[in-house]
Amino acid sequence: IIRFTQLPSETVDPAVGFKLKWRITTVATATAAITHIRVETLSSDVAKDNYYPLDVVDIEVTALDISGNPVEDVQVLLIANSGGNLPYRESVTISNSSTTATVTHTSHGLSTNDKILIKGASHYQNNGVFQIVVTDVNTYTYTMLSAPGSSPSGTITATFVFISSDTDAQGKVKSSMYVASDQPVIGTARKSNTSPYYKTSTILDTVSSSNGASINTFMLLDE
Repeated sequence: IIRFTQLPSETVDPAVGFKLKWRITTVATATAAITHIRVETLSSDVAKDNYYPLDVVDIEVTALDISGNPVEDVQVLLIANSGGNLPYRESVTISNSSTTATVTHTSHGLSTNDKILIKGASHYQNNGVFQIVVTDVNTYTYTMLSAPGSSPSGTITATFVFISSDTDAQGKVKSSMYVASDQPVIGTARKSNTSPYYKTSTILDTVSSSNGASINTFMLLDE
């Protein structure tokens, strides 16, 4: 257990945090022996339960028009594709209680605050992209916007989500996370909410466990 108590003269901006370095050694060579570090703080119980990954990489998508100019407010969805370790269309079951959905997902390998794409549930409230809270190695929960009133049926699948957000003024959207091994990704980019409108473009790439990914997607006008 590593414990830090009242670090001297250290004022922490909660939006930025502070950098802390330490070296971990083992008595023998071990591949992926340590992947996460737990840091307990005087923050909330939820924050204390987070596990902070080592070797975080950046995954960035940039939306450009055909002239190479950035496109703002493009809706980007980037998810795991087949051929990697992260969940891709894996079969799950869901039990609903009010607005809380409990997902049974065998050996999911996920962490609290990861995002997952749920598809195929008979209740529309269960489908979509959700941030999860892990309860054990086979179960996690997420919160729906409204209560469906019963548990869903159907062929329900879960897929890991890297990015589900809109591009900024520079046409960029980014996430940072630990990726255990190279992971193929697939996704879409579209702008249909405000003019100028752009057609949906498809993203196919691979996130490197050591370098992440920097992906350009080119948008065609749709007006």
